[in-house]
Amino acid sequence: FWHEQSRYDRDDNVRIMWNNIIQSMTFNFLKYDLTKIDHLNAPYDTCSIMHYGPTAFSRDSRSPTIIQKYKSSCQLGQRKGFSDVDVMKINTLYQCNIGSTTQRPIATTMSPLKPSTKCVDTNKFCASWATQGECEKNPAWMLKYCQISCKECGNQCVDHNPFCE
Repeated sequence: FWHEQSRYDRDDNVRIMWNNIIQSMTFNFLKYDLTKIDHLNAPYDTCSIMHYGPTAFSRDSRSPTIIQKYKSSCQLGQRKGFSDVDVMKINTLYQCNIGSTTQRPIATTMSPLKPSTKCVDTNKFCASWATQGECEKNPAWMLKYCQISCKECGNQCVDHNPFCE
């Protein structure tokens, strides 16, 4: 799946604030037509887990980069779970019957993973993103690929995601 705001019809639903985006990150806001992205006959979804938040790649971490044109029941860029449209698209892609059921998964015991001995930033923009608050806004990616900049080297395992309970 592509990020939702990459859809060709995104301008009908959100406004991109190009002047607020870090110049080197504008490629993250490009649009692609149906030859590149299959929408799976689903409507544009501002509630999607695949939609950027309102300040994604903001120059100052506060100025909005995406503004919703219409009120929604969810927060843009929510990370609490799949939206109804996300689930519909997943079911369509994998040809799942909506009413079908599956067997309950069998619990297995796995050996604990060994912590990585390497602590690195794998992207040249890690330090810049970290100073703009991306370690907190996008922890799933940042804490994995920007360990030095997010000060994750040698630390205890800490949950940095405000949506986790």
